[in-house]
Amino acid sequence: MPDEMRQIAHRLKEIREVCGFSADETAARLGVSTARYVGYEENGENIPISVLYALANVYGVDITELLTGNSPRLSDYCVAKRGRGTGVDRYPGYHFESLAYNFKRRIMEPLMVTVEPE
Repeated sequence: MPDEMRQIAHRLKEIREVCGFSADETAARLGVSTARYVGYEENGENIPISVLYALANVYGVDITELLTGNSPRLSDYCVAKRGRGTGVDRYPGYHFESLAYNFKRRIMEPLMVTVEPE
C-alpha cells in the first residue's frame, strides 16, 4: 500500500478515536458495514472520495485534515500552482488534485482530475 494511503488510514482511526466514536457508530453513520469501515482504517485502500467527504462531515473536520493531517489556513483566496495541489491517486489511471486544499470554510471542492489514456 502506498505510504500516502497508510497515513490516511491512520488518520481516520486517530480522528475517530479523538471524536469518541466507535467503529460501529461510524460505520452506521456512513451506511456501510463495520467490517468495511474497519478495512478503511486498516489498509486505506478503495476508500471512495464520497466516503472521505462523509467522514469529514461526521467528524466535523475539513477533508484536508483527513488527506494531509493539516488544517487549512487561508480564508481570502488560495493559489495552487501547477502540480502543487494536494493529490490523491485512488484508481489506476486517475489522479485527483485539490485546487483549494488550503482554503478553509470552502463550500465546494474544486478538483483537477487527470485521466490517463488507455
